Amino acid sequence: MYVKYYGDRSDFQRSFSYADSLTAFLKNDSSDAAKREMAFLQWDTGNNYSQIGDYNKALEYYFLSTRYFEKMDDMNAMASLYGNISS
Repeated sequence: MYVKYYGDRSDFQRSFSYADSLTAFLKNDSSDAAKREMAFLQWDTGNNYSQIGDYNKALEYYFLSTRYFEKMDDMNAMASLYGNISS
């Protein structure tokens, strides 16, 4: 996913722009695959905000991601994500 790709390269402006476009696209798709992608998109966006030091915004996106994982009952992802939240 390009959000992670650009974030890993510290191109956060491009990463956030791509995340906004992808969010708009995924909101119109009710499939389980789209919900899973949305969960990871929110998580990656939270990671980007954490990397630039905006921890409140990072937490906002982490908690958005938890909602998707809870609905999918994905306990492994939840455990990893709660690890991010607690650190």
